[in-house]
Amino acid sequence: MIKAIDLNVITTEDELLPIMKSILRNESVILLKNYANMETLRTLSGILANDSPDDSVGFDRNFVGCTKLENGISVEQFIGSADSVGVQNSALSKLSSRLVKIAIFFARACLAAVNVDKKEIALDERHSTVKVTRYHKPISKSMLDLEFDYEDEYVLHNSSGIITVFPVAHCVQFKQHGKWTSLQEPNSILIQTGTLLSQFSNGMHASDSIKISTTNTTHLTIFPALESSVNGQSVSRLLLLNQLQEFPQDAEVLYPKEMAQQNLAKRVGFCKDIFNVTDSVMSLYCVSRSLTSSNPGLDKLLPQISNMLKRKVSQDDFLRMMHIWDEAYMLEVGSDHEITVGLPSSGLLNTLTNKSRKLRYTELADKWLSDAVLQPQVLTNVPALKIRKRRSSSTFDIQGGHSRDLQTPRALAQPKKNRTNGYIANTKEKFMFKELSNNENGESLLERIREKERRAAALLSQRERQYEQFLNIKTFQVFDILNSLTPDRPYTATHLISLIVDSLVDSNNPIGERETYDILLRLQTLLKDRIKIIEAEGSLKVFRWPSLDRLLLEERIKDSNEQLLNG
Repeated sequence: MIKAIDLNVITTEDELLPIMKSILRNESVILLKNYANMETLRTLSGILANDSPDDSVGFDRNFVGCTKLENGISVEQFIGSADSVGVQNSALSKLSSRLVKIAIFFARACLAAVNVDKKEIALDERHSTVKVTRYHKPISKSMLDLEFDYEDEYVLHNSSGIITVFPVAHCVQFKQHGKWTSLQEPNSILIQTGTLLSQFSNGMHASDSIKISTTNTTHLTIFPALESSVNGQSVSRLLLLNQLQEFPQDAEVLYPKEMAQQNLAKRVGFCKDIFNVTDSVMSLYCVSRSLTSSNPGLDKLLPQISNMLKRKVSQDDFLRMMHIWDEAYMLEVGSDHEITVGLPSSGLLNTLTNKSRKLRYTELADKWLSDAVLQPQVLTNVPALKIRKRRSSSTFDIQGGHSRDLQTPRALAQPKKNRTNGYIANTKEKFMFKELSNNENGESLLERIREKERRAAALLSQRERQYEQFLNIKTFQVFDILNSLTPDRPYTATHLISLIVDSLVDSNNPIGERETYDILLRLQTLLKDRIKIIEAEGSLKVFRWPSLDRLLLEERIKDSNEQLLNG
């Protein structure tokens, strides 16, 4: 349960300090109860719910203004000193002025609870920066008289300042025992601690993420003065990095180079994760099999690496990881063009248990990134290692950037020399068509081409059956998720897709957003009399259904499969 502070009992900072120390040891979300002007906060929030901001202006380079996100969501934001935020809207200005006083009081208490000296960080209306953010999404009353109170889309929110204050603690989700739990406390104020407080605490406190509704949510985040520094970085720089992550679409336009640097840093971090997991997977192979006799194929390693990372890792991703340190593993390409992965020759277990390998890769990755971001044109991704298999006069390339010659599993055969008559010569057998001599069955070229086409068609049919079987299995899993939701309520397609993908991410076969959408349409086709789909304003698709019957779904899938077989 979330810890609550009763403001009828706590009135001074001295009374609040021991309570905040106790709470911040394990919690990052706090409720404030019995606030004297709570009714005013609720009234102002209600006014803002019916007041749509002007999102035609967009953000300026300070991320101040109003912009429009996908699905019709508007975000209005103001950044400035606590005594002059520059809010134009009357209701929002009154609301933010009250939130500033709450934020300053409790931010001081939080800093004191993690043993930060008041002289080091001075927080008052002149020496502090606040960020007022408002999400707004108008709900059309003409959408077939649907009452939308649940379909609100939620976004992940991480407070980038000392604390963030929400005027009303509702339409918020927090994690409890590993699951997202809704918070509905309309008579309380919500405080979320931020990453700056975590840095000031030197590891004593950790800030957690929450989910907030994008329909009508306003919050205020407080920072120290922009010119102050935290761990060698200015507050203004930290705030800019947070805005680049929070609003990537606008950041691509306002700060293209900085955004490219951030994206490249994420991809380098992904390469580090791949390397660390690959070492773990290779150690499992070392224990379960003899790596001295045969090296595992990359196609066998990638599913295990993806499963451990809970993210799809492709061959190109692996080769990008190898680009940073091409001596991390020994890669070989066989005659079937398949890549095998081996360990360096320094010893199997010593290589895998040596922590300096991970440190070495981290150092090389950081150095590569620091050099890459200084280039005039920032790369969009780490180039893939270009590996080449030598074949006499020709080479086989796997597409990529940086090149490296690979050892082949078999040595190249040396041509035999015929010293007859004192010169090198080939026998007449060398010039005979082997295809004719080896064709013992007497099959013509046309027959062999047709046989290959038949095999290809059979393979394609097998893959289609496997994919159909995969969809059948996933259809029942998606159906069970829909059946667990409250019936006779509208659900947007975006919300359902996000919910289903998150629910199946830890399964043996996670599902993608496109496959989820196809299965939702498939269910609606199979159960037309039960599941209704409505296309509202802005191409927004809304699903609605009464109670569902799994037996009915099984029967209709069986009938559909029989029709396909008979047809």
